[in-house]
Amino acid sequence: MADATIYFPPKTSPFGEGSAPRHWIEYEGFEPMYDIKTHSQWWNLGLSRVNLRLIAPQNIQEGNSQQYQNVSHGLFTHGADIVEGVDLSGNVFKDISEFGAQVGEVVSRLAGGAFRGFEQGRIAEMLVRGTVVNPRENQHFKTPQFRTFSHNWEMFAINEGDEKLINSVISNFRKYALPSVSDIEETYVTTYKAPLMWKIKHLFQDESGNVEDETNWGNFGVSVITDVNVNYTGAGLYAATEAGPAFVNLTVNFTEVKLRNRGDEGGNGAVARGV
Repeated sequence: MADATIYFPPKTSPFGEGSAPRHWIEYEGFEPMYDIKTHSQWWNLGLSRVNLRLIAPQNIQEGNSQQYQNVSHGLFTHGADIVEGVDLSGNVFKDISEFGAQVGEVVSRLAGGAFRGFEQGRIAEMLVRGTVVNPRENQHFKTPQFRTFSHNWEMFAINEGDEKLINSVISNFRKYALPSVSDIEETYVTTYKAPLMWKIKHLFQDESGNVEDETNWGNFGVSVITDVNVNYTGAGLYAATEAGPAFVNLTVNFTEVKLRNRGDEGGNGAVARGV
């Protein structure tokens, strides 16, 4: 069970009546468990350490990036023209990987030998003519990137109890984004245990008071916290009591622990297959 369950704004029950917000996000943090012998998934979720149910952030930003690399086709084309599907000994290639290996070998020879002189001559010609040869470069896909989420709240307190809750929310995100120390005392050979992994989901309360998972907003995969950023002068000035700050901007950045592919994407943009 979680060490703590915190609700913000505060309420006597998880979902109150009347003016209680209807759209919440639940953040539950788990100790990670690792097993490098498994091929499908090297991690699993262990004990639940903390559960935060917060009013939906003012900003929820999703980042989807792919990594590409510049590939110059000029030199490779020369190598492929030389090879032409047959290796230097006249043997027909058995498969495309063998062809690629032979092209790579030829390109290596060219780059290390006469081709360099040709390149220098071409550069000299360009300087004289004042022209530039088409570099014949393309963007070649390298790898997908991990999906990221940035959640931002503008929190303000109307009483001392709210200030304590705001401070507790910040403290819990900050605490469980950090690793724990494996040894009893920290030394120069200290090892760290990984921070928590997080399950995140939207919750919604309808007019009848029924609380359900809200999937129309999209789903979050299991994630780790990469950043916890706090602005203690959220209203442009510092206001606080002994309980804590009164106006705070809190930003928590998450990164999913599993790479996604096209099969993970649902028809309406939601994640079809969770982690």
